[in-house]
Amino acid sequence: MKPTWIILLFVAMPALSQERADENEREKYPTSFAFQIRGLAHNRFVEGSTLTQTNDTVISSIGMRNGFSFGGLIRRRYTDQLGFELGLIHNKRYFNLASSPTDTNVTYTSDFAFTNYELPVKGLVFVKFSNSIFANVGLGMTALYKPSSVYVQVDDLPVKRSASFEGYAFRKFGFNVDAQIGVEYRTRNSGIFYLGGSASIPTSPLFAFISVYRSQNESIRVDQAQFVRSPYFTLDLRYYFPKIRNKGDQPNKGLLD
Repeated sequence: MKPTWIILLFVAMPALSQERADENEREKYPTSFAFQIRGLAHNRFVEGSTLTQTNDTVISSIGMRNGFSFGGLIRRRYTDQLGFELGLIHNKRYFNLASSPTDTNVTYTSDFAFTNYELPVKGLVFVKFSNSIFANVGLGMTALYKPSSVYVQVDDLPVKRSASFEGYAFRKFGFNVDAQIGVEYRTRNSGIFYLGGSASIPTSPLFAFISVYRSQNESIRVDQAQFVRSPYFTLDLRYYFPKIRNKGDQPNKGLLD
């Protein structure tokens, strides 16, 4: 064997070994995709369940209700204990509205739903209980996008009175701090089944609540907007799809692979 071929052999062997190691690593820790649905419950420990605005003429309030969420997640593991996750989530929150003029016994009530989108990024730590059951905890940040504001008007036509409510998304983007904990059941061919919960704390308000009461030709607006942060707890259900392996003979890798 010529010296040139000996040199090329010694150069190629580490590269081939590294390629096989990378393939084995990807096989052992494959990237997973999950579909998630969540129930959202207002966190009363951080923000009250009802926020009120008052002046000499009107008392207005907004009450927090539960919501729901769904979306997709991508998980990447690097070791048996460590990984990270990112995704795209659709959230819908519901709120009760009320406005009571002090000069009448009438209360105008309505409700609205506020929609936003989340892009969560979390670091994960896994704890093995058995070959199939694992616990995980996660901590990270979520970027929020609020596509539009919400406006609702309630009319009392016989007396020409009305009340309007607005959830004003004064900032289109925001951030939450998130923490999660859950348990998952892993199978080889049927994917991963996950049950867990999380807590999300906004770093800025979700929207500003503004109410206006109109009587005849007079319009009375509560002077100060009420900022609604709307922190929440979640109950999470996820299904991670199994890795799909092609059946039959696989093509040999060429120079372009």
